[in-house]
Amino acid sequence: MKKQIVFVEPIPNILNFKIARALKEKDYEIILISFLKFDKELYQKAYSKMICFDLESFSLNIKNVLNIFKRIPKILKKYSKIKKLNPSVVVGFASPYPLWIHVLIKKIVRNIPFVFFPYDVNILKYKKIKYYKKAGIPDFELKAEKYLFENSDGIIFKGDEESYVKKIFNVKCPVIKFPPYCSKDFMVPINKNKISDKDGQIHSVYLGSIESEEDDSDAFGLGSWEYSIKEILKQKIHFHIYSNQYEYIKNSRIYKKFLSSKYFHLHKPLGQLEIIKEISKYDIGMWFPNFNFEIIKKELVSTGAANKVASFLEAGLPFMYYKEFEVTDRLMKRYNLDIGFIRKDIKNINKMVQKLDLNYLLKNVIKAREDFEINKNIEKFEKFLNQIISKKYLK
Repeated sequence: MKKQIVFVEPIPNILNFKIARALKEKDYEIILISFLKFDKELYQKAYSKMICFDLESFSLNIKNVLNIFKRIPKILKKYSKIKKLNPSVVVGFASPYPLWIHVLIKKIVRNIPFVFFPYDVNILKYKKIKYYKKAGIPDFELKAEKYLFENSDGIIFKGDEESYVKKIFNVKCPVIKFPPYCSKDFMVPINKNKISDKDGQIHSVYLGSIESEEDDSDAFGLGSWEYSIKEILKQKIHFHIYSNQYEYIKNSRIYKKFLSSKYFHLHKPLGQLEIIKEISKYDIGMWFPNFNFEIIKKELVSTGAANKVASFLEAGLPFMYYKEFEVTDRLMKRYNLDIGFIRKDIKNINKMVQKLDLNYLLKNVIKAREDFEINKNIEKFEKFLNQIISKKYLK
């Protein structure tokens, strides 16, 4: 009989898809429990079964509450399916919020090993409580995070957060580091038909959020791109961006001014399978948001790891980044792809790009993404889960 592993996620993301798919290929039964609506077609490849509540949001506004009441019969049927599961371990993926969902699940499955996988660690985000409130992170979310760190049977970090978290919380369980790896599902051949071959100009690309401090979003203080884009465009480098914030960027007081530049290209977001092939036609990836370290803690940036690193490698692209991303910088050094730089040097970005040996970097990208492929690394994750399962049932 296959060992059953349950993934609990507010809404699935690509990082978790890769883990689930790799485990499924090792003959585990991977069950997804999710709460918010999402496009299920891609995720069917990764999960043996999906129990999805398909809620519009976690908001308690009248419209959403009424919608939940209408769905009570379906919700009860899905809860009944959950009760029939027989998992060896439950993994709670905390991306995106809310964390209280995982506290609730932890209490429901109290006799089953529960592993907590935070994506970004809240307690490492902001310097003052007032910034958490401005970012829309309530006190009960911080309390939920504390509870999960101190009461889970295992914790998975994607970066180097462990030593900082252990200084703040009383972590008693086993811990593992498991970064966002590449996946053969998304890797594309090295694209030899670059846009730059047609116009002889440098075309860079970025995919992801492009936050600003002009709103009260969850990303308050987390990496405005205004200054970086201004410098890139000033030096006549084409900057292509693919983001789920398409409408926000298009209408933003800060960013819409760049739309008139022939070097700024705002593209509509694409699905995960399409986006990797799409960005492969550019010369180089770029990743240097400007963080406000008067608001956020430097540890958030220095210890974090992001799936966009895997995305650039899957697309066959070397990428430039700020050395503030210390985890990324160490990884890139391992493969001779460390083309990071300090903030002030962005004023010389064009000269730095011109000096790059792209053919040499592309050879290293091929080696890096093969070595950094998740199926070559999933055994570490598998052993960790089995360690947690054994420890729980020996008590």
